[in-house]
Order: sequence, then C-alpha cells, then structure tokens
Amino acid sequence: VLTGSLDKPEFNGEVTSRSLKLNGQDLFDISGTVVLRRNEVQVSAVHFLLGKGQVRASGGYRETDGEVYGGLSVENTEVSALLSLLNTPLPGVSGRLDGQVALTGTTVSPALQLFGTLHGGRIKGYSLDRIDLDVALRNHVITINDLRARQGTGFVVAKGSADLQGPLALEVGGRDVDAGILAAWLDTKSEIQGKLNFLAQIGGTAKSPQAGLSLDIRDGGVTNATFDQLYGLFVLKDDVIQVN
Repeated sequence: VLTGSLDKPEFNGEVTSRSLKLNGQDLFDISGTVVLRRNEVQVSAVHFLLGKGQVRASGGYRETDGEVYGGLSVENTEVSALLSLLNTPLPGVSGRLDGQVALTGTTVSPALQLFGTLHGGRIKGYSLDRIDLDVALRNHVITINDLRARQGTGFVVAKGSADLQGPLALEVGGRDVDAGILAAWLDTKSEIQGKLNFLAQIGGTAKSPQAGLSLDIRDGGVTNATFDQLYGLFVLKDDVIQVN
C-alpha cells in the first residue's frame, strides 16, 4: 500500500523471500511486514531461519544518522552466526542460543543487550554445558552483568568487562570444574589439569591478560608437575606463573 505525499511517500506491505544473504549469513523462509519512508525503514513481525534456529525480529534503520534499533527473539540459534548477522562478530564464542536481543547504536557501531541461555557453548575452545547470560556488547567492549555456566556438576560465575582491543576487568569464580578452563580463557600456553575450585581477578589487556588466582586443584598438574592436591595464591603474567 502506497500512501503519503510526493514529498513524504510511505509504503506499507508484506514481504516474503525463500532465501537471502545478509552480512555473510544465509537466511531462509523470510516473511514479515515492512514500512518504507524517505529516510527510514521499519520492519515488524519478521520471521526467518538462521541455520537450524528460528529468529523473530522487529526494528528499523534511519538513513539520516545511521541509527539502528529493534529486538530479536531467538530459538536454537547458533550465536556466532547471529552475532555476525548483527555486525558484532565475537571470535571464540559458539553455542545454541535461546533468548532475547535488544539492538541499538548505528550500523557502524551497533550495540547489543543479550539475555538468554546458551546450550552446548564454547568460549575460547572450552566447552560448557549451559550458560545463562545477561551481557552487553558495545564498541568492542563486553560487559558481563551476570554469567552462570554449568559443566557437569561444576559451575562458573563471572562479572565485569572486557575490551576486545584493550583492558580487562573481570571477576570469575568456579567450583568443581575442569582446571583447563583457566588456560583456555587466559590464552596461556601453560597446561593445567585437575578438578578446580577458584576465584580469579583478571586484568591486563586482551592480548596480554594478567590474573590473580586463588586455587584449589585436586588430582591435578601444571605443565610438567603433577600433584594430588594443591592450594595456593598465584599471579599469572606474560605466560609466567608466580607463586605467592
């Protein structure tokens, strides 16, 4: 339906498509309502398939300032594909997401607020059974308002912020988890094995993280040393573990 005037025309209609490629991602079975104005596009009740997941979305784009806005509801959707679709790729994170995403910012610098549960998740190559998330992503900075992850009978909790191109300020704690999680998350070459209870304060930068660790490892090992049980306070810096 075309309404308005010559100066301010407005088109309101239904759109469908069998397939579409957007930001390198393949979308299938797209349907929804679109409103076109001179400097703005609005969509509502949009539904499409992304991989094996379902996405429902509404929102818009203003050409005058490049602003984007909207919200998405996702079910069984691969989070890495979703983040790439929204032009906010996050290397090293994968899993199937059930949840809600709020989108603001601009096309050049979009911002996300994500609530939901990640199933079969992997963070920097380390697997976790289930991750309940309340996180934000803006200007390459991840803000963790709440993160609770499960691995078997163990769990990990985290809060803080991480600039993917700058400083880190994170607090992470865990109980009865695979000790290899520390090596994976801190990008250290040190090999850490065993069952772990820990509390970590992580600083430094994304390229050169540092951490103060309070550890309790059972049936474990660090690099070439093995032990039945270890308690201690450690500082990890530049791939060197200092024992305090």
